[in-house]
Amino acid sequence: MGRTLVASGCWLTQCVKRHRGWPLNSVVRLHVQLIGADQAAEDDLRYMVRAVKVVKLYYVTTGRNAWWSTWITRYSPGCMHSTLESAKAFCEQRRVQGTVFYVDELPSLALIAPQRALVVSEINTEKFFGRLSARRLTHLTTVFPVSTMTLHQMTYVFRPKSPLWPDNYPRKDSAILSYCSDPDTLLEVKREDRLSSWASSSTGPNYFLHWSTRPFVKGRASLHSMASVLADRLREA
Repeated sequence: MGRTLVASGCWLTQCVKRHRGWPLNSVVRLHVQLIGADQAAEDDLRYMVRAVKVVKLYYVTTGRNAWWSTWITRYSPGCMHSTLESAKAFCEQRRVQGTVFYVDELPSLALIAPQRALVVSEINTEKFFGRLSARRLTHLTTVFPVSTMTLHQMTYVFRPKSPLWPDNYPRKDSAILSYCSDPDTLLEVKREDRLSSWASSSTGPNYFLHWSTRPFVKGRASLHSMASVLADRLREA
């Protein structure tokens, strides 16, 4: 139960009252919801990239389908989180009878600047970053060294209409660019790490959601390779 005690407003107050032994700052810190990069302040995106990592975001979707079914997921504001606690709290606030929530540990590319990060994720794919042209990326970072590029410039590199993606790449619900104001909350993912997905179920309106877990097994070799290339280019500076 303690891992879902994050929200804003009166619900957070109720949680703190139930768990008076928790320092308030530690509770609030669990709520790390990312915003779209296009919603970030212009000044926040002027910082230069200083590190590149593969991290995991917690991506929330909803549906009434069976867990093992396959369907197109739709990006919606607030669905990307850097902690599982925050993702589950987001679901608790949006509970509607009959709706099932799904949370995926989504492997993503983090371009980290001082005290902020641009996080590039991909949804509705079986192989993360498998469609992005490694050849074009290598050429681009030869002309424009990674160490000289700002987060704002990186949004043009990875946005859905970037020439690094194929011509038929979807313009929506594909590459998702998020802004994180606290990169310390982003957990790095190694090639050998296993990722998970969660599906919610309800035992009644007066109880927290119950969560079932299964492995998240989509391919991410291309993502790790791309992050390694960018990190190597960054070290060359």
